[in-house]
Amino acid sequence: MSTSGPPEPSSSVALTAVTPTVPTSFVYQELVLHVQTIQQKMITIAKFIDDQCKTDEKIRQKLKSRSF
Repeated sequence: MSTSGPPEPSSSVALTAVTPTVPTSFVYQELVLHVQTIQQKMITIAKFIDDQCKTDEKIRQKLKSRSF
């Protein structure tokens, strides 16, 4: 029979064995820097896509006006 209960103590031992020895604040600073870099890249990409959409719309309007 299987019993459902709290996880085995050995699983928590395995988790503590892989914790980094680097100070936690350094790890968080590194993470924050990476997130900020990704956010800046996303903003740049969003602006580029927006500019492309505006340019495409202008081209479509010019083509429509020429076709008549």
